[in-house]
Amino acid sequence: MQELKEITKVIPFFSPAKNPQFILYNNDTGKVRIYHHYYALNKDKVNTFYLAIVKEFTITNPKLITGNIHTAISTDYSKFLFFIDEKNMYKFNVVTGEIKTYTDQNIAGVQFLDNTFIYA
Repeated sequence: MQELKEITKVIPFFSPAKNPQFILYNNDTGKVRIYHHYYALNKDKVNTFYLAIVKEFTITNPKLITGNIHTAISTDYSKFLFFIDEKNMYKFNVVTGEIKTYTDQNIAGVQFLDNTFIYA
């Protein structure tokens, strides 16, 4: 996990992926890294924790994110990621690097119902 700094945020990431995922986000550089983690038996039959980077993106104008992101969600992170802070929601186009802000959403938490519906 390169460049892990004090300003790097660990964000829970909800997606339909097989293994649990999280995001490391640096608001200064706009770097977004998706990681997945899991336990599996190693060659010595010891249950071992594994961590791997899945994808890395850069937000072109990270200063548009004004709050403290508490959740990230996506059903297809090859297209879009959604970030949620205490006031706004942000749609991040991973292809262009652009952010669209949906103001005054005031979402405190989310719950995935399935790959189509999210309760916020």
